[in-house]
Amino acid sequence: METYNPSDVIPPSGWYPYTNELLQIKLDGSEIRRLAHHHSRPLNGYNYQPKLTASRDGTRLVYASNFSLQSILGYSQDYSDVYMIENAPPNSVANGASFRANSGTAPGSIVSIFGTGLADGTQSAVGVPIATTLLGIQVSFNNVPAPLFYVSPTQINAQVPFGLPPGSVTVEVRTPSSSGVRQTITVAAAAPGIFTTNQQGTGPGAILHADDFRTVSERAPARPGEYISIFCTGLGELKSLVAAGNAATYPPPETVLTPEVRVGGILANVSFSGLAPGFVGLYQVNVQVPLTAPTGNAVPLVLTSGGAPSNTVTVAIQ
Repeated sequence: METYNPSDVIPPSGWYPYTNELLQIKLDGSEIRRLAHHHSRPLNGYNYQPKLTASRDGTRLVYASNFSLQSILGYSQDYSDVYMIENAPPNSVANGASFRANSGTAPGSIVSIFGTGLADGTQSAVGVPIATTLLGIQVSFNNVPAPLFYVSPTQINAQVPFGLPPGSVTVEVRTPSSSGVRQTITVAAAAPGIFTTNQQGTGPGAILHADDFRTVSERAPARPGEYISIFCTGLGELKSLVAAGNAATYPPPETVLTPEVRVGGILANVSFSGLAPGFVGLYQVNVQVPLTAPTGNAVPLVLTSGGAPSNTVTVAIQ
């Protein structure tokens, strides 16, 4: 379902919880998933509402948003962009940034495992190195224990161990009440996903200004020619060893594969690709915004590594 505010809301103070949001609600009321802010600004008519539509299995959601481009850039009154959310189904292993499910993963990636009855409670990891057991829950990839960031009854966040060979890999989840549930996934050299501010893999990317580490946003847009830092996962093996579950040190290790980044369809110069210092499983890619990049509050940005594209996110450029 969708909520829509008939009066214009101005971020950040105007984005109240459950206002102008896309939601999934179980019919019995037992779970509410807040999927995204649709950022559609009112123009006093049905045509400007997001009109959320779901696929038959609920894994893909399509909606419209005008992003207030009529007032910001003078677009026509009937203008609207179309967006798609890929929603991870139950009993799946998804990229921890894009939430693309069962589409392959890479060594070192952060992944989210979805299911039911996975844990009796909720617990997050404390300190590093990240433990491989939380609330009695253990996850392994080809019998190699995986560090666990978070466990809950319906979701486990884990780091894929480094050193896994390409091809089919068996993921096993062990709980105190079961001997183990197994699923086969595909491991590739890279399976990139870019983190986003809505934590759903859509919309504005988790991108910082490289010079002062401010978040790139409508209020603090990037400029052509400046360097920005893109935070992602799934870029694969490193040139120097970092054990899974451990935070990257400084200077941070670089990735074996150098990704390609396009901003508004324009190829950007990549100055660094590796782990983000002080974090576990988080990759950082520094790029220079092309001088010829298009401007706007939602310029598309996509990263490709090993021939595999990431989710498309947006970045504000002025």
